[in-house]
Amino acid sequence: MNVIKNAKIATKLFSSFLLLLALMIGLGSYSLTQVSHVNAAAVELATRWLPGVHDLLTLKSNMNRIRSLEFRHVLTLEPAQMQEIERMLEEKKAEIRKVQASYSALESTPEEHALYEGTYKVDLEAFLRESDKIIRISAQLKKPEATALMLGDSLEHYNKLLTTADKLTDINVKGGAEASVAAARVYDSAHMGVINGLVASAILALLLAF
Repeated sequence: MNVIKNAKIATKLFSSFLLLLALMIGLGSYSLTQVSHVNAAAVELATRWLPGVHDLLTLKSNMNRIRSLEFRHVLTLEPAQMQEIERMLEEKKAEIRKVQASYSALESTPEEHALYEGTYKVDLEAFLRESDKIIRISAQLKKPEATALMLGDSLEHYNKLLTTADKLTDINVKGGAEASVAAARVYDSAHMGVINGLVASAILALLLAF
């Protein structure tokens, strides 16, 4: 009789152990899955949206610098100074090309792709062409003509670039904010899921004890 009773107890303990083990494995798997989702959102924020904002701000800064150097070139009559300004302009234009390549390599939304390829790049190429023309005429000491160019198409393209850059930046900031919110939601869900799983495990363990 004791043997049968002990066998029933052993079976009950073994069944309880299996149930708790299954619950723990399920809870662990769920936690790992949610953690991977949080990590994916963090990676997206760090490798897509933040670099996008950085590149756009760098492009904007370089355009401002080019505009400033153009003014300096137009205002000077010294050949040595003009040559030095031309060297700095070439450095800034090379940096723009480098940043463009970095930004283009990032994944983009359809809206961002259309705005960058269809508007920003077109105006940027026109702005750089006008810059070359301004410097060429200014180097010939045709300062009034160079000034007129700066206040004409060059200024129009410059203003359009600033407006488009702001729109692209807003898209990237919004994308980063959405990734952050998504990560926070997954974390909250995982937090509650783990708590519920632990409570369920405790209740099950108490029930199986009787």
